[in-house]
Amino acid sequence: MPFHVKLKSSYCRDIIFKQTMVLMASILITGCGQLTSAGSISIVKDGYYEMNQSISIGKAFDTWSFCQSTEWSNHKTERGENLVVFYCNVDPKLLVKSVHDHTAVSNPLKGDESHIQLKTVQLEVSWLVNHDDTFSNGGRYFHYEWKDGTKFTAKYPVLDFLLNDVYSDKYVLSIDSFGQHSKTFYKMGKGAN
Repeated sequence: MPFHVKLKSSYCRDIIFKQTMVLMASILITGCGQLTSAGSISIVKDGYYEMNQSISIGKAFDTWSFCQSTEWSNHKTERGENLVVFYCNVDPKLLVKSVHDHTAVSNPLKGDESHIQLKTVQLEVSWLVNHDDTFSNGGRYFHYEWKDGTKFTAKYPVLDFLLNDVYSDKYVLSIDSFGQHSKTFYKMGKGAN
């Protein structure tokens, strides 16, 4: 049996109508503030860094020759923040060359050393997207995996070094740390397994 209420006065109808409209408006406003995954990614990719206003972040990162392939994704943090993440898959040979460049001439590498037997290398860069459609820098990490299954994640220490490499389409500073510390990274990864 349907429930019907007959309102006796236009005053009551007006109040109910106004309350319904306020409720509908608040639902619409709340819904408009929710960022979609694609929207969050676009906010970062279409953004610019102060240091270089001539090329967008997305264009600079997607065309960086250091990356064999790239991928963008959007995640929610445990605190509900929108996190946009850029992944750059790197040719391990570039990093092995850096190890050779940082090895003393008096003690050259043979080529079979465990610390240069890289399987995969991935750079991860993230940004936090705010509710007002601005964003701030998140973390930067290199994820290394060696052929023997050893894994290690190293924080990329200085954002300016990374941005210098990305915007100049070079990777000198990005591989330099691995060249200097590959044995340490490998040992730390072995210790964690």
